[in-house]
Amino acid sequence: LEPPAPLPHLIYVTPACQHPLGTTMRMEERLRLLDIAETANSWVIEDDFDGEYRFQGRPVPAIQSMDRSGRVIYVGTFAKLLFPALRLGFMVLPPELAGRIVNALSTTGQFAPLLLQAALADFITEGHMSRHLKRMRRIYAQRRQLFRDIVTERLRDEITLSPAEAGIQVVGYLRDGIDDIKVSQAAAKRAINVSPLSKYFQNTAPTQGLVLGYAACDAAQTRDGVERLVAAIGEVLG
Repeated sequence: LEPPAPLPHLIYVTPACQHPLGTTMRMEERLRLLDIAETANSWVIEDDFDGEYRFQGRPVPAIQSMDRSGRVIYVGTFAKLLFPALRLGFMVLPPELAGRIVNALSTTGQFAPLLLQAALADFITEGHMSRHLKRMRRIYAQRRQLFRDIVTERLRDEITLSPAEAGIQVVGYLRDGIDDIKVSQAAAKRAINVSPLSKYFQNTAPTQGLVLGYAACDAAQTRDGVERLVAAIGEVLG
C-alpha cells in the first residue's frame, strides 16, 4: 500500500472480505494502512460485514485490534449473521469519537428498537449466537463446495471461479468474448440475479465476470440455478 496524494481524511476498507472479490487484506497491508492513517491523521472505517464466514486460511485479526493510535472505527452488522430484516448494526469507537457519535444519533433520532436490542443481547450472552455461527459456517461451507463443483462441471469452459477465502459469494471470471452485462440480463430473464463484475470498475479497464451468491440455496436450488445460468450464457454466445 502506498499513501495516496493528497492524503485522505477518511479511509474506508473491508479487510476481512473485500467486496466483490472476496479477498482478505494481508497482515503487512493492515499494518501499512495504520501507518498511512497515522501519517495522514486520518480516520479508518473498518467494515466487517461478513468476516465471520471464513472458509480458508487462518483468521486474521481485525485492524481495530492492532490500532494503537485510536484511529480505527470498527463497524459490523447482524444482517448477514442472522437475517436482513433485523436491521441492527454496531460500532466499536475510539474514545475520542464516542461522545460525538452519541450526540449525532441523538440529533438524527435514528435509534434501533430497544426491544430488538435487548432480545439480541440475550441471544448473544446466552451462547445462541456462537452456536448459530458454528452451524451456519458448516452449512455455508457445504453449499460453497457444492456450488463450486457444479459450476466447474457445467461451465468449465466459460467460467473460472475465484479462490475467495471468505464471504458468501464468489466471483466467476468469464472467458474472453463473453459480455458480463449481457449474461446478467439473460440470467435475469430466467429469474437468476447475478451482478456483472465490470460495473465495479471505475478507473481501469473492466474485467468480465459475475458476482455469484450461493448461500441462500439448497442443493436442488443450486443445481437449478446453475442450469439457468448455463442457458443464459448459451443465449449470449448464440
